[in-house]
Order: sequence, then C-alpha cells, then structure tokens
Amino acid sequence: MKTRIVFSIITFFCAVQLSAAGHWFSESFSENLVYKNGRVINAEKVLTGKTVAVYFSASWCGPCRLFTPKLVDFYNSCAGKKNIEVVFASSDRTPDAMRQYMQKANMPWSAIPFDAQKLAQIRRKFRVNGIPRLIVFDPNGKIISDNARWDVTLLGADAADAWKKADYKPLTYQDYREKISSGNNRNSNASANRNSNGSQWKKGPSPQWHISMDTAFAAAKRTNKKIFILTTGSDWCSWCNRLYKEVLDSRTFKTFASRNLILVYLDYPHGKQPEEQKLYNELIVKPLRIYKGAPAAFILTPDGRLIGSISGYSPLKKYMKRISNVLRSVPNRKTPRPPKWLKYPPAKLAPLLNNLKKTKSANARKAHIETEKIKSKMKFQVVAWGWSETEVNNHFSPGHVIKVPLEKRIYFKVRYQLPPGGNCRIWLRADSAYLGSPFHSGKGKGVFTAVLAARRPATEKQLKIRIALSLPESKDTLAAALPCNIIWGN
Repeated sequence: MKTRIVFSIITFFCAVQLSAAGHWFSESFSENLVYKNGRVINAEKVLTGKTVAVYFSASWCGPCRLFTPKLVDFYNSCAGKKNIEVVFASSDRTPDAMRQYMQKANMPWSAIPFDAQKLAQIRRKFRVNGIPRLIVFDPNGKIISDNARWDVTLLGADAADAWKKADYKPLTYQDYREKISSGNNRNSNASANRNSNGSQWKKGPSPQWHISMDTAFAAAKRTNKKIFILTTGSDWCSWCNRLYKEVLDSRTFKTFASRNLILVYLDYPHGKQPEEQKLYNELIVKPLRIYKGAPAAFILTPDGRLIGSISGYSPLKKYMKRISNVLRSVPNRKTPRPPKWLKYPPAKLAPLLNNLKKTKSANARKAHIETEKIKSKMKFQVVAWGWSETEVNNHFSPGHVIKVPLEKRIYFKVRYQLPPGGNCRIWLRADSAYLGSPFHSGKGKGVFTAVLAARRPATEKQLKIRIALSLPESKDTLAAALPCNIIWGN
C-alpha cells in the first residue's frame, strides 16, 4: 500500500511540474520521467542525443500484452549499443494500473508520469487512435516512424538499424501477414505431410479437443455431457490466443470440462490449414446454428441442439460464470436437431465437401465478373477540400499543391456514380495517411466526405478510392486512383 501511495504521489508531482525545458521531448511530452520503482529522472538527461521510441500501451489491451515482451527483448538487445531509448505513455485508467503493468511486464524503460488529462492530450496530438503504437523520433524530435510496431515484430534488434537508413519505410501489418504466409509456404510440404498423417495440427490445441463433430457426438452420447464448440483464428486473433492461454488452458477450466463438457475446436486461420478441414469447418457451421466468431463459444446438447453462446474474451472467473449461466439454460424445444450426416466422419462427407468447394469457386468467379463490370462503369471525382467536415468548400485541382501540417486533418468531398444495382462501401485512402471517418455506403450516385490524417511526413501523388462490393465471395478492390499534390509536414 505504501508503494502505491508513494508511486501515485510521485507521478502526480512530476505531472504538475511539466514545463518547457528546451529539449524537444520536454516540450512535446514531459520534463520528467518515472521508472517502475518510482525513481524520477529528468527527460533531457536520459534522452539527449538518442533515438526515442514512445510506446503507447495499456494493461487492459490484449495486443499490447502480446507485443510488450517483444519490445522488452528489442530494448534489452540494442538500447545500450545503438543509442535508443523507449518511453512508455500509458493509456491505463489509474496510476496503480500503470505501475503494476510496468512491474509485471518488467519494463526496463521509463514512463511519462501518470496524468490522465495530459496523456489524453498527447494521444490526440499524435493521433493515437489505437494501441499498441510505437512512434519513433530521431535525436532532434523528427518523426521517423508513426508506427514501428511491425518493424520490431519482424526485424527485432535490426529495426534500430533500419530507422537510420535514408530510404527507410515502416513495415505494416500486411508485411507481417506476407511474412507469415511466405514462412508457411516454405514449410508447406512438411506441413502438408504432418496435417495428412494424423498429425500434430489435427489434435487442435491439445488432445482433449475434438476437431470433427462425429467423434464429439459419440463422446457426448457415451458420457451424456454437453458439447462446447470454440471458433477461433489461431494465427491472427490476439483475443483468441489470450482466451485460450488465460482461460481454456487453465487448470480450473480443464477440470470443469473433464466433468461436464466435450470440447470441439474450429479454427479459421489465415495461414496454412488442410483444405479438407477448412471446408469441413465451413460446412458444419450452418446446420449447428453457430457462426465463425473470433473468439466465440457455443454449447450444445448431446444430440446437437444449441443451448447458448459466449462471445469474446472474459477473465477466468467471469468466463466460468458465463459458462455456468448457459448450462442452466434450456434449448427451445422447437429448435430442430442437426442433420444425421453431421455424425458421419469427414471422409464420408466427401460429396458434400466437393459441392461446397464448387459452390465457393462458382461464387468467386461470379463475384469477380460482377466486380469488374461495376468497376468499369463507376466514376469518382474529388470536387472540394477543407480543414473541417462542415466546411469543405475549397475547390480541388489536381495540380494545386496542398500543404497539410502534421497536426491537421484534411477533408475531401468526393462525387461518385455507380451503375444500377451497384451497392458498395467506399473509403478514401492515401499511401502515407489513414482514414479517420467510417466508410460510406454507396448506391446510385451521390457525394460523400472523407478525412485523411498523416502517418508520417510524405508527399502524396494520388488519392485512392477503395471499395468493397456487396457480392458473395467478393474482396476489397482498389477502384480508382485520383491525381493530387499533397505535402504532409510542417
């Protein structure tokens, strides 16, 4: 208790001492910094002459807790050698939560003293709309990268060298996805062999989990237990991984499940998965009246009627309570039992799986044809721009240079025309900027206003209209490139 009180007093005292001290960090963030043990130090003394990575994170954020250990490894491997310092900017709700997070994650770096209002102003200033976020500054306070999270994830300690290169370009989530994909492709033969020979993947997260309904139904009938189905995305959903690690893999849940539940694991990863398993998982969703949540759990009677569902993540105690509440429910008597073929082994369902594969392929071809047809007839034109959503009155000319300070947002008014029957969701994109407003649902013709905000200093040579058509199996497509001349930076 004493430590908590001392830490709170120190962080509050540091916060009220904020004033300009000449150093860029003191002017933009804080004059003082605080460590996890409560020690306070002057920011200028720690950061002068160093590359500074400001880490926006919080203890309640699942993706943050997954990324923080990687950042700790990065810091320990290169901070002293490559003149780099990390500073934590907390999005926690209390000083205690911030202190406990720093101690539990064993953060070796300092933090901006806790002041909820001041930290909120910093997040607004640097447009931190989501966490974790790692903004990297050079020794003079110029932004090198607006989000270096994927640099650290993919490059590790080499990220520090990449930030010093003149041609540096931040890595993105798409780069991360491609890296995973290429890694899976390199091991595809071995993976295919493992997956086809009764193999490690088919066991799911542990031997306790079934991956097909025939064995689950047989076990439920034999033991008269309820069926617990988990739908997850093992290689892309951080909440799924957290739910399994903190709840479903706990001794409490395992003991409870061994007495009351038959466990089924339906995975929908982006990476490598046997085609047969992928089709099987899609085939059984509809007749079981479940959906592909990430994460989501569904509890069925031994004969396959849905009792209830649990969506998302909850801590162990709360999650177990949610399971108990569902188990006390009674399924609607009018709910039909699932078809008998669900109790057949996947090998016996080959005709159904082949039909599903053909249907998906036909839908994809049809969607592609329709998409191209609509794209060839749609028209987009930027007609005006402005500094606020209500005043987008400046005439837009592709040849006119628009200088946008980094602390400002720029709004564009876009006129569109779609062919009859062409419904879509529309975004405005740019190479080094992000969209701050939601998508526009387009139909027929009309006008929508979109906002762009800079991620890093750059020059835009074109704006991009990105659409998602409302067609089966359709993918997001880049429909138009509109010439422009925007310069981001002060």
